[in-house]
Amino acid sequence: MSELTQLAERLIRAEAELDTVRAAMKRLLLNGSAHEPIRPTRPPGQVRGARPRTSKGSARRHPNATRAAKAVEAAKAEARIVELVKTTPGMGTAAIARATGAGTTTAAGRLKRLEARHLIERGDEGWRASAEGSRPNEARTSPTD
Repeated sequence: MSELTQLAERLIRAEAELDTVRAAMKRLLLNGSAHEPIRPTRPPGQVRGARPRTSKGSARRHPNATRAAKAVEAAKAEARIVELVKTTPGMGTAAIARATGAGTTTAAGRLKRLEARHLIERGDEGWRASAEGSRPNEARTSPTD
C-alpha cells in the first residue's frame, strides 16, 4: 500500500507541475510575456454590448434611399450613353459598354430602354441618336395623354 500511496503523490505533483507549465505557455501565447494575460479593451466610444460601427453607410440607409440613389446613377449612365452616341454614331453595344465602363449586358439593357424612349435607334452600322431624341418632352409622353 505504501507503494501505491507514493505513486499517487507523484501523480498529484506531476499534475500540478503540468498545470503550471500549461498556464505559462498560455500566457506566452496570449501576451508574448510571462505575465498574466491583459484583458482586451473596447475601442473608444463603443458602449458595452454595442456592435462596432460599419465603414459602409449603406447599412444605416433606408432601402428607398438606396433605390433612389441607384435610379439617379442609372439616369446619369443613360445620359452618358446618349451623349456618347450623339458624338460618335455607329458604335456597337460592346464598344459603348467599354466606353462607359459598364458590363455588356447592362449596356445592352440601357440601350434597349433608351431605344424604347426613342432617344436612340439601332442602325446598320451601330447605335445612333434618333431625330426624335432632340425633343425630350415628346419622347416621354405617356400613351394616355
